[in-house]
Amino acid sequence: MFDGVPGTPAYRDHWRQEMKMIKALVIGIVAFAISASASAFMPSNGMWQIDAESNGSPGRGFGLDVQNEVVFLSYYGYAANGSALFYVAAGPIANSTFTADLLSVTGGTAIGGTYKAGTIGVSPGKVTLTFTSGTHGTMTLPGESPKAISKYSFGYADDPTGL
Repeated sequence: MFDGVPGTPAYRDHWRQEMKMIKALVIGIVAFAISASASAFMPSNGMWQIDAESNGSPGRGFGLDVQNEVVFLSYYGYAANGSALFYVAAGPIANSTFTADLLSVTGGTAIGGTYKAGTIGVSPGKVTLTFTSGTHGTMTLPGESPKAISKYSFGYADDPTGL
């Protein structure tokens, strides 16, 4: 403990040193808070939905499986004529963002049928997922603007009590 006399040069020098240490501590805390808020998110595995299209009716969506910072996406939706489409994409995720070619998959085994290998078709373009948390983000499909997405929640509340 410093027992200097207030108003003396030694007291003022000690006070300045204390203020420098406090300033350095505050700067360190602020830097840590900023870096922690910029952390990357890994998405939760499971079924996901396009928020604006989640109305209880059949629609489009996708499943995600993430292992060792590699994403496998299986997308289901519809062609302009109403027929069902199935796409897959796979690749690395970095800084909360995944981008890969969508690949069409056709001609596989029918329900009740004998095994028949599916084929990979032409890619309609890239899909990009950017995550703002483990359960929310945006999806950009070829020819579309980014859309809000969230992990489909069933059986549990979509809040901290559902963890």
